[in-house]
Amino acid sequence: MGPCIRQHNYEIHKKFYDLFLSNNPLNKNYFINSTNKNRFLFDLPKYCYDKLIKCNASEVDDLQIDTYSNPNNFFSCRRAFHNNQKHFGCQISVIKL
Repeated sequence: MGPCIRQHNYEIHKKFYDLFLSNNPLNKNYFINSTNKNRFLFDLPKYCYDKLIKCNASEVDDLQIDTYSNPNNFFSCRRAFHNNQKHFGCQISVIKL
């Protein structure tokens, strides 16, 4: 898996958390409590990894690169929002099975 936002930077509201769990209660495994009330940290790479394994991907490598904390190398919508930037670049991800 290529660069993406990592759990320590992916804080979400309880509404997203509740929606995710309503889809599948086992999704609780992809969240940890944030230090902020009614917020959680979402593990997007682990979620994607598990989905790929369920699709019988025989090998899944993770580069473990965080886009949020690497502003000189990657765009980040979340980082731009947190920095009150109106414009930001986009990246594309591709999965080949």
